[in-house]
Amino acid sequence: MKYSNSQPPEGINYSQQSPLGEFAWMLGAVLSGLAIVLLVLHFLAAWALPFIPFAQEKKLFNYIAQGLPGALQETSCTNKQALLQQLANNLAGHMDLKDEMAIKLHYVNDDTPNAMATLAGNIYIMQGLLDELETENGLAMVVAHEIAHVKHRDPLISFGRGLVSSMVLSLVGAGGAQDLSLLAAAAWQLKFSRDQEAAADSEALAAVNRHYGHAQGAEEFFQLEQVQAVDSAWGDFMSSHPLSQARLEGILRFQSSNVQNNQSKTPLPAALKASCADSALVK
Repeated sequence: MKYSNSQPPEGINYSQQSPLGEFAWMLGAVLSGLAIVLLVLHFLAAWALPFIPFAQEKKLFNYIAQGLPGALQETSCTNKQALLQQLANNLAGHMDLKDEMAIKLHYVNDDTPNAMATLAGNIYIMQGLLDELETENGLAMVVAHEIAHVKHRDPLISFGRGLVSSMVLSLVGAGGAQDLSLLAAAAWQLKFSRDQEAAADSEALAAVNRHYGHAQGAEEFFQLEQVQAVDSAWGDFMSSHPLSQARLEGILRFQSSNVQNNQSKTPLPAALKASCADSALVK
């Protein structure tokens, strides 16, 4: 019997598909898997992080505060600090906070019309916001909104989700190792979901309504030209927060359904608009 080695079929050692197509398929599979992992981890973070004791959140804040961005350094302005803290204390008294949830207001001499809540009950109020507001009621809505974020543990959840994303991306070579400066930056660039913002708005409105006996003036921040301009530039689809127009409409609906006999607004204390040097002299 005679044997012979037959030639293998032509093309058996290489794929019939385009190498570029195979690469695109594999890349898509990897990215899809990574997205699923991140979604699961984000869900777990949102569920688990609120169980962390508030005291531990304070320790985390004290650690990363060493890398606080210079633009957000608290300004020494005792009188303004005291006025803001008193307003926060009054509002917090209507919001059923846990005993360990101490709220600390920080005054920042910055022209940006904004406020922000970060870890461990620390809330930052910018001079730019005070310059634009005319009523204490409008300021109270902003402060109560940030307190609501603290109550719901939103800063910790947002920080945890950002940290998880950075860690996962670093494992696949798309991010760098975490250090103090990165942690600090993450803590002051928190982004809240639309549901978180809506819940904070609702809680804040209720607190303002209880504190003043009405919710008039709560809409003031959302009517600022700068806030509306941001909405127009980015649009609802691109925004990570509910747009100010949508939130304004929600506030107006609440006001119309909670009409009281006396709805007079309280002017913003002149000391909050004065310079730090003059604020102690203004009544």
